[in-house]
Amino acid sequence: MRAHSKTLLASLLLSVAGCESPARQPCGESFGARDMVGCRLSPGEQPALDGKYTGFLLSSDKPDHYSVGWIDSLDAASSFSGTLSVDDTIDPRAIHGHTGNEVIHSDSPNQLSFESSPGNRLDGIDFTTSSPVIYLDGFMNGSRLGFTVSFVGPFYNDYSGSWTSQTASDRDPVAFTSAQAE
Repeated sequence: MRAHSKTLLASLLLSVAGCESPARQPCGESFGARDMVGCRLSPGEQPALDGKYTGFLLSSDKPDHYSVGWIDSLDAASSFSGTLSVDDTIDPRAIHGHTGNEVIHSDSPNQLSFESSPGNRLDGIDFTTSSPVIYLDGFMNGSRLGFTVSFVGPFYNDYSGSWTSQTASDRDPVAFTSAQAE
């Protein structure tokens, strides 16, 4: 990733998350072998949905186990797609769709691709990996713009974080790690 894009993405994550200082925020550190800017997830916490939510939701209930979901609560004909990749491998026996309506492909031992048009149901993927870091490259209707990514971070009473992708710097995948990961 270009240094300029990495700086822009870090600025977006920090400013939109509304955190007070770098030491207190769930986003902004670099993670994984790709040294990609990302966010920490609070273990066992699920982001809350309101009646108008459109976008991705991420959670982790234990180290190396992740759930990535997507929804369009307005029940529009939005199509979600993207890739989930890791530095090591994804356990092929531990890949499960949330509803069965997802199209999930194992592109390689360390990457999944997905797509579905969920409407107002929560589609998604649960998976286990040998890597403490995952990389989400998500799209809605073929674009990286105009949706929200929500998660719960491990700071200050489980800060509920999100950002809406609105700028050109949002084109890079974003790293996520569970709070237990080093």
